[in-house]
Amino acid sequence: NEDPVRAISMLPNVKGVTAIGCVLAVEVHGGAGGEGYSSGAAKEIVLKLRASHNIHARPLGNVLYLMCAPTTHPDRCLDLLRAVYRELSAANQAAEAGWLWGTDAK
Repeated sequence: NEDPVRAISMLPNVKGVTAIGCVLAVEVHGGAGGEGYSSGAAKEIVLKLRASHNIHARPLGNVLYLMCAPTTHPDRCLDLLRAVYRELSAANQAAEAGWLWGTDAK
């Protein structure tokens, strides 16, 4: 289902999304941490996915990687995509709140 991937790609803090087979890569805007391998932008999202949803994803710079097994039920894959969307959306709202109030929201 391409709809959840498309929804993730349209979030303001997402620079790009690639979905190939059972692998999802989400490139987030680096913010103050910069872009590329030196950025820690994806790490915060990965930590929230693990703590709140027990989802194990991997960060590499400002890119979040998530992979399902080929045998994963499609409903479970959709649940994972929804969780990624929720955490990216929450991170975006926190960043906007920080900008509005003149603070660094984390």
